[in-house]
Amino acid sequence: MEQAYLEEESSKGFDFKRYIVKVAANWYWFVLAIALFVGGAFAYLYYIPTTYNVSAFVLVKKPSDATNMLGGSAFGSGGKETWLDVNNEIFKFKSGSLIRQVVDSLDLTTQVKTEINGKQTVVSNDSLPFDLSVIRTMPEMESPVYKLKLFNSTYNIEADNKNYTGQYNRPLALYGDTILIEAKNGTVIPAKKEYELQFFGMGSTVSKYISRIEITPVAKAGEGLLQITVRDEVPNIAKKFIEVLVTTYDVSNLDHNNQALRKEMNFLNERLASVSEELDAQAKLVRDFKAGNQVFDVASSANQLLGSLPQIDARKTENLLRLDLVNLVESNIRSYNG
Repeated sequence: MEQAYLEEESSKGFDFKRYIVKVAANWYWFVLAIALFVGGAFAYLYYIPTTYNVSAFVLVKKPSDATNMLGGSAFGSGGKETWLDVNNEIFKFKSGSLIRQVVDSLDLTTQVKTEINGKQTVVSNDSLPFDLSVIRTMPEMESPVYKLKLFNSTYNIEADNKNYTGQYNRPLALYGDTILIEAKNGTVIPAKKEYELQFFGMGSTVSKYISRIEITPVAKAGEGLLQITVRDEVPNIAKKFIEVLVTTYDVSNLDHNNQALRKEMNFLNERLASVSEELDAQAKLVRDFKAGNQVFDVASSANQLLGSLPQIDARKTENLLRLDLVNLVESNIRSYNG
């Protein structure tokens, strides 16, 4: 009898009314879950900084004939065609030395935040109403967060519950950092404007931007075309990062090629100098041997003699004329009486 009742209940299928009753009885759990997830989403968007992806396409050309100016020699490619290895170029773009130059050029170890639409947002140094420069005694250490508040003629910096007052265009030393804030030309510094300053270590900043760079080859566009994507809180900084990175990459390649050519030319100059010294030494030995053994070159002597015959004839004629004049004068003197 019990078995027949269970089969009858299972054959009825999904009971929608019963499901609604259960949901209505536990409605507070649904409201709590929705409030929790929405609150977490808002907190994530508020505290986690928004990042932007900026991409650019770069065409990397294979080594030209300029890098093999001595082609066919022991230094060139020997006439073989040089192929482009895209993976090597990607490795160059993401090398630590290249990224360090870009970070140092754009001063990316300095981070400035200000409140925009009720949220602390990272801003670029170009958008600030003042020029900020810093000299650090320990460039690899991370500084505390400085809260900067601007006034008409002075500014105030708060760090670790301590206040420091500084003047524009004058350096201020604190925690081993020397900070200089200068007013930009033609820009009025807004009073009571607040910022957050923090200086990061060079090594950590380089590692951060290496992780934020993505370089992938564009297969459909042909060989040598790369897509460089940089992720940053400020799109303008990401754009400048790509521009400076590409420029630094070109300068590095040019310097590398010039360095290879300079080494080859220096080697050739050294070989030419050594060969010239050997030739001079051999010429001196031949000269000393001829002088010691009185060996003369007949053909060379004959050519020199034939070349000097016109001069000899001219001098002979001149001497004969002078001799005739002397004889004439002597005869006149002898024939003179008294």
